[in-house]
Amino acid sequence: VERREKVFGLAGVLGWERLLCAEMVEAMRSIGSRGGCRWQVLLVVLVVLGCSGGGVVCDAAQDKRLGVCITGQLGRLELDAKIRNFLAPMAKEYSSIDVLIVLSEGQVVFVNKDASGAGSSNGLYSSIPDAESALEASGIVNHVEHQIYEPPDEPILDEKYISRLDKGVGEVLLRRARAHVRQFAMLVECWKGLTNMEHRFDVFYHSIARLREDVYFADPVQASVLAGHIEEGVVSVSKCDNWWGVNDKAAFVPRKEAAKFFLAPLEEYYLRR
Repeated sequence: VERREKVFGLAGVLGWERLLCAEMVEAMRSIGSRGGCRWQVLLVVLVVLGCSGGGVVCDAAQDKRLGVCITGQLGRLELDAKIRNFLAPMAKEYSSIDVLIVLSEGQVVFVNKDASGAGSSNGLYSSIPDAESALEASGIVNHVEHQIYEPPDEPILDEKYISRLDKGVGEVLLRRARAHVRQFAMLVECWKGLTNMEHRFDVFYHSIARLREDVYFADPVQASVLAGHIEEGVVSVSKCDNWWGVNDKAAFVPRKEAAKFFLAPLEEYYLRR
């Protein structure tokens, strides 16, 4: 452990992007030989970080993987801008991108719509497999999978939570509260699905993005900036509005913080004391 920390400490445990093999060799020499295992340890470190021989630069970003989960309703799904202005820029920062679609089918529900909140079931994609095909055709995504989410008609609501909502009254308020619970449940499905993909494909995501189905990226995202925030352990979300909350349109999360991000909302809602 001591030797490993000294080698990684050349550029920081979380912050390094490029590390010279020659610097690693010198660091190992300075540590000294203990039990004749100096070069064995060095070899392991070089293999893990992907260095080639001859003291050339190795790039720790070359094997970074991104997992993306898109949640919401099929009838509201938009993909073209996500592919063009989110996935394509991210492909320059990540060696591989997998996408999980967690969507409900049937009639679309709009929280802010008057009366029943129901809208047309027609959308840009006739089925979830149709949406999968669009992502596969982009040539950007490595694996695409989907889960059909079947939301409960009447999820159990927390009266204290409802009392704190300040947008809408009456049925609109209840519809918003029900939508929040379903959204929290979809986050859990994201986490379960992405970790299952990690296991089956024998990969480990460096970063995870969660996108709402109707979020539209008008311009390419600053992928290098978002990737840099990940190295700092920062969760990036859409800019907040004037109610001082966290916008739910998009989030970019370090893998080590992902369990809390995806599981905490539903756990806090039902299990808090």
